[in-house]
Amino acid sequence: MVRRPIAEQEGYRLGKHRGEWVIRWSTADGQRPVIRLAVAAASPERIAKAEFAKWVRGRTAAVVQDQQVTVGEIMRRYIEDRRAEGKTSAERVAQNWKALAELFGDLQPADVAAPFTVEGKKRTRCHAHAVARRARGLARDTIATELTALRTALSWAAKRGIIAEAPYVWVPKAGKVRRTDLTEDQVLAVLAQPCAPHVRLLILLALFTGARRGAILELTWDRVDLDGSTIDFRRAELEDAADILDSSHVKGRAYVDIHPVLALALVESKELARTPYVIEYRGKSIRDPTAGVRDVFRSAGITMRFTGLHALRHTLATWAADRDVDMRKIQRMLGHSDIETTRKIYAKHQSGYVMDAANAVGDRIGVKK
Repeated sequence: MVRRPIAEQEGYRLGKHRGEWVIRWSTADGQRPVIRLAVAAASPERIAKAEFAKWVRGRTAAVVQDQQVTVGEIMRRYIEDRRAEGKTSAERVAQNWKALAELFGDLQPADVAAPFTVEGKKRTRCHAHAVARRARGLARDTIATELTALRTALSWAAKRGIIAEAPYVWVPKAGKVRRTDLTEDQVLAVLAQPCAPHVRLLILLALFTGARRGAILELTWDRVDLDGSTIDFRRAELEDAADILDSSHVKGRAYVDIHPVLALALVESKELARTPYVIEYRGKSIRDPTAGVRDVFRSAGITMRFTGLHALRHTLATWAADRDVDMRKIQRMLGHSDIETTRKIYAKHQSGYVMDAANAVGDRIGVKK
């Protein structure tokens, strides 16, 4: 038996489900969404009807707006909002939007999920974007990142009432897991390459502390305790002095011990220091050491896609996990607030780590290792 709606307006229906006031409707693609009305279940019918009418008015206005605002306008407003919030992701989103703008810029939000023929089949414009980018040699993960930025911006617009609801944004499956750590031979090859002293120290700091590039470049000698063998990458004083309205995310930094190999390099560098910064070149702090580090990796014959200082950060985490170092210690050294970030992204074990599991079977059936 189909229960008749208590009220109906503009194609939306007010009813009750499991004691709650709910709103139902049917979409053009055959979906039948159900949402709970923001009133108490015990509220009288007249109050529920009044709130229902108010909800419909707002929904209708949003739908009308959907037909006027373009995806380009949404992306512009989203990027501006991220910048106003001080989010470091703003510039990455802006870069992704450059790749998306030509196909999606003048579309209305509903057009994103509308049927679109791609390679002879009905798909969406997201599929068309993926095919076009792939033909230009872009990696699967890069394409996924671009479309994820679009999905996030449209969801943001829906939450703020700019559009009625976020359209479906198809994103390709993630590519195969890339190796993000180096082997022992690769690390030795990197350390064996001739390079400028500041580049070598930069590499040693990344390898033995797992610190991010920014943390290393901002490190000053007053936070390096050679007698106590510790480095304080933290910048609590900067966070305390931040404006109350600044909601930007500050990546965590750690207080770490100094390995003897690193200590020797630091002692040598401090004797020649001309600035307060640990990493300096020709009497100045360094802003971007990418070229110097890249040349060292290339000279070492390392051509894997994921290279540079961040690969050394992953290497430390992976090698520590292989040594059965407590995951909480690895988390603390990397400065992660969430241990799952450490476990899932950084501290990945190398080949051979799970061999014990296979050996358990071999031992039971009498096969020697």
